[in-house]
Amino acid sequence: MKNELKISLLLLAGATVISGCQLTRGGATDEPAVAAPAAQKAVIATVAPDYSSGAHAVVSTTEPFTAMTQLAPTVSDITVACNGKYFYRIQRYSGENVSRFDIAQPDTQLYQYSTRDSSGVEAANSNPHGLVFISDTKAYLLRYGSPKLWIVNPSASTEAEFKIGEIDLSAYSVDGSPNMDNGVVVDGKAYITLQRLDMSFAPQDAYVAVIDTETDEEIDTDPATDGLKGILLPVKNPGDIEYSSDDGLIYVQGTGRYGSSRSNPPRDPEYTGGIVSIDPRNGYATKLVLDDGDATSHPFGLITGMEITSATKGYIIGYKGFTDNALYSFNPATGKVDVDADGKPKVVAGISGKGIGGLGADRSGQLWVSIADSNDPGIKLVKAEDGSVIKERISTLLNPTTIAFCDAE
Repeated sequence: MKNELKISLLLLAGATVISGCQLTRGGATDEPAVAAPAAQKAVIATVAPDYSSGAHAVVSTTEPFTAMTQLAPTVSDITVACNGKYFYRIQRYSGENVSRFDIAQPDTQLYQYSTRDSSGVEAANSNPHGLVFISDTKAYLLRYGSPKLWIVNPSASTEAEFKIGEIDLSAYSVDGSPNMDNGVVVDGKAYITLQRLDMSFAPQDAYVAVIDTETDEEIDTDPATDGLKGILLPVKNPGDIEYSSDDGLIYVQGTGRYGSSRSNPPRDPEYTGGIVSIDPRNGYATKLVLDDGDATSHPFGLITGMEITSATKGYIIGYKGFTDNALYSFNPATGKVDVDADGKPKVVAGISGKGIGGLGADRSGQLWVSIADSNDPGIKLVKAEDGSVIKERISTLLNPTTIAFCDAE
């Protein structure tokens, strides 16, 4: 596992598509017509409460939110990613492979390719954590346990054609690996989060490596300064990374360090996380948008997840314990968290005291929240605009974690 928390976040969001055509109403005035968002389906990684097994679920994004669950049962250590009508289920530490599925036949595996190095040079587990898609035939495979990022062809018809190159990120390695975890592509550049944990899971200075997706060369984001080429973050243990087309900024969520009652002596959480913005148009300038606090004051607990839904609306997962999470909203433009009448962070849609495994926003402006619950696991659906409840529960049978969105068939 990448750290002591077994629930992984790998969040992907869609964007609303607006048509530029005109619609004439009543024969008098031309008004701009807004096209309905292209149809999507949600693909959700699901995990047994005891981590003995896993599967994926596929859910329609419109009423009645029809769900297919328990698809292609497998191990529990999985995540999912989407590209067009295809989705990819990644078995991480316990499997080291990538499987491809068509959304039209979500229970039929099209291929399964290994992410292990076949040369025998790498001794560590590759522990793949995600795919960052450049095109239908090119993606970056993030191998958490290795210093080598793979360039792959997700449409490859044979395993021999799957790996087409690699990028060496060993300059960032801590105890053998830089722990590449998540990524996003903006204007021909891939931004890859590097957690950089040591063998005791203590997070070191975190970076975002920036790669030119045409040349596959790393970009020096501060050529006037010696040292690593990437963007040094003001938070540690980065997880989610998202691009907001509304304001042109990239947002990164940092967790800090989880506490542990099993360490000797027990270890308190380290509040070195928060939400950071990166301005790709202004020398990759960073800004701490939202701080998680310190040992004395940490109103949300650790911040373990994020979803940016507009320039002025975002959501975070506050983590106070393994099954004691809450959902809060904030304004990315100001860093202000929405508060209640007492000035305390306001819980969104009553989501508190539960395990929250992931967040995702679809093209229709719906926020999907993965709720781990031994009695009623599933997705709670709320309006991204204001956090009001759309659907109290869409059952997934097993506890949902990562949520991704594919084009519907």
